[in-house]
Amino acid sequence: MIAFLLIGLTLILGIGMKIFTAAGALLFFFMYISLFPLVTPYSNNPILDEHLIYIFALMAIQMTDAGDYLGLGKWWKEQSIVKKFQSSSDEMVFGQTY
Repeated sequence: MIAFLLIGLTLILGIGMKIFTAAGALLFFFMYISLFPLVTPYSNNPILDEHLIYIFALMAIQMTDAGDYLGLGKWWKEQSIVKKFQSSSDEMVFGQTY
């Protein structure tokens, strides 16, 4: 439950969006796999599951840099600690180059 708290706080504040949207998508994917219909009968729809919808929503939030517009993302990216640990090479998160 602490993971959900951290993911929710980062989505609200817009800080650390790359890391926590990827972690949230991975967490929802694991939840989807644990409730897969072949493993658990009478569970969720395998094609249109709420966990898959949340994964796509997190991908959209991360790709559009929503934290820069609606949160503290711009301020966060200007901090010296973030610039210090920011990779100089291009990184791939959800298929998008930064």
